[in-house]
Amino acid sequence: MSNNMADDMINGYDSLAPYYDRLQDAAYYRGAAKYIDGQIKAHLQSGTHPGDAPRVLDVACGTGRLAELLRRRGYSLTGIDSSEQMLGYAAGRYGMRADMRWLPGDMTRFKLPELYDAAVCCTDSVNYILQPDALRGFFMNISRHLLAGGLFIFDVNTPAKFREQLRNYCSCRRFDDFTCVWSADFNARTRLCEYEILLFIENEAGSYDLREEKHVQREYAPAELEKTARSCGFEIVNMTGNYDMGVRDRKYRMCYTLRKPV
Repeated sequence: MSNNMADDMINGYDSLAPYYDRLQDAAYYRGAAKYIDGQIKAHLQSGTHPGDAPRVLDVACGTGRLAELLRRRGYSLTGIDSSEQMLGYAAGRYGMRADMRWLPGDMTRFKLPELYDAAVCCTDSVNYILQPDALRGFFMNISRHLLAGGLFIFDVNTPAKFREQLRNYCSCRRFDDFTCVWSADFNARTRLCEYEILLFIENEAGSYDLREEKHVQREYAPAELEKTARSCGFEIVNMTGNYDMGVRDRKYRMCYTLRKPV
């Protein structure tokens, strides 16, 4: 098992790409965009582009849903993702223009020439980093891509979610043209959660084609994340549950706002 997200997934979300947005909660993206906008307005100290839209890097951007909501709030977005299929849907839906572009890249090893006012990494993508050393390398790489005073905003699945929700978990969702069976099994000893995602896609003959993906995530305790962030020079300026979106699921998703020193 490797340190990198893309190496520990079959197809790296490529099979899921055409169906991903239908499986996700639109309210999550609206709440995350509103929260991120508020955090940037409250805590950003870079301010090196007067008159220009703040530059935001969306790491593991997927189909670009969050990036588009942030663009509508006045930000200039660059999205990176390891799945070319997901990027293809993002570019096809939202286009490629001066304030919105999509680039392929591993979230732990990307290198871009620009510096950004803020970086975001949402939908528990950080949990796909499976080793503490790789997590520190990821934070350092984010820092290298931020201006002084810039922000890094991300969310993670909490230990409570892995231990209370994702032990021997299985769900089945049926749509008009496909059915998704999503199962998970968390191992408290290894602190790893293995997911199997089965897509049964109706074909023209009236039968079903099967697509399968397997993913792995790691549990990180808040103290581990905070210690790693500080060791990389970040200041922790805010922590909250589930983007302040009501009480439901707050203990299962934690959101962090980090700031690079000025």
